[in-house]
Amino acid sequence: MTASDATGTRVTGPTPPPEEAERPFRRVLVAVELSPAAESFVRDLRWLRTLGTTDLVLVHVRQAGELDPEVCHARLRALGSYLRGDGFEVQQKMGTGHPSKEVARIAADTGASVIVVGSKSRREGHTGDVALDVIRRSEVPVLLVRTRDAPPDAPAMDPLALDAPSHPVPERVLFATDFSVAAARALSWTEKLVSLGIRRIDLLHGRPPGGTKKVEAERELGRLAERLALAGAEEVNPRVSPVEAARAIMVAAADDPLPLVVMGTHGRGFLSRALMGSVAREVARKVEAPLLLVPD
Repeated sequence: MTASDATGTRVTGPTPPPEEAERPFRRVLVAVELSPAAESFVRDLRWLRTLGTTDLVLVHVRQAGELDPEVCHARLRALGSYLRGDGFEVQQKMGTGHPSKEVARIAADTGASVIVVGSKSRREGHTGDVALDVIRRSEVPVLLVRTRDAPPDAPAMDPLALDAPSHPVPERVLFATDFSVAAARALSWTEKLVSLGIRRIDLLHGRPPGGTKKVEAERELGRLAERLALAGAEEVNPRVSPVEAARAIMVAAADDPLPLVVMGTHGRGFLSRALMGSVAREVARKVEAPLLLVPD
């Protein structure tokens, strides 16, 4: 890690691998369905360039009875061509079998440090089961980006004709913490976002019944605020909400413009079906803002 001493000189200590430390969003895997609504969220990936993303791995996992393989490959290549036009290096990969298992496997094989998944609008009632299962299985952070509604009989769109992104570059991060180990790892990703240019951080702790006392929570948030200020954040706003965590996050994440919400998730694999089934799952299902979920 690097820090500054009293004279402003950069001091170097033990560091993680350069790619992880300096370019945490360099290679991103994007899981895509080849439907009009899902394909449309590709236009919203342009803002990843502001986070230093240069490489995208487009992954589609074919299911039984889906489109002809050649049609799937053609659509995936078209999406890749569109993103190359935005300056990304792009790989296209087709998988078969269990969608979330394949996405997690390909992410590991390609060295992706983040997985992006398009998820249904809350107006449609729920986040897709595949998106939630990817979150449960992933060993790297998962960025959930809302897809826009499309009529079920809408024709396949021409990716090369996509217009401007509907999601602007986030101007702030909403970091939600329960002071757990998972939240501590998510905090490290919030610091990375600060290093990449996001200067406003809203810190939020929603108190569960019988949870952390308000005074203790305010003290801990103050400590985190100091840490983020040292990392380069220009505006840090800590707040303890009197309501339960999921509701507090959803209300805070609804402010205009939408923030990038960052929070930790507990556990992976079989047990995570129960462990994730609280705050993170509720927020993933209902929040409209882009959501970065960091596994512990």
